[in-house]
Amino acid sequence: MRFHVFEGVPNPAAYKRGYRRLLDELPVDDLEKQRVVEECRRAFTLNTDLFRALEPADPLTA
Repeated sequence: MRFHVFEGVPNPAAYKRGYRRLLDELPVDDLEKQRVVEECRRAFTLNTDLFRALEPADPLTA
């Protein structure tokens, strides 16, 4: 599985550092940061629920 491989990014570590720096520099207040965190948590929960709903009830019957 190559889900996290980005062929067009020659240095993934540097790219991630730059991306994180840009996120850290966004001009948002604490309330907006909390809203983003809550939205991320909700998205994670929804994705988890979706994958659980898609998996077979008994792995031996898959």
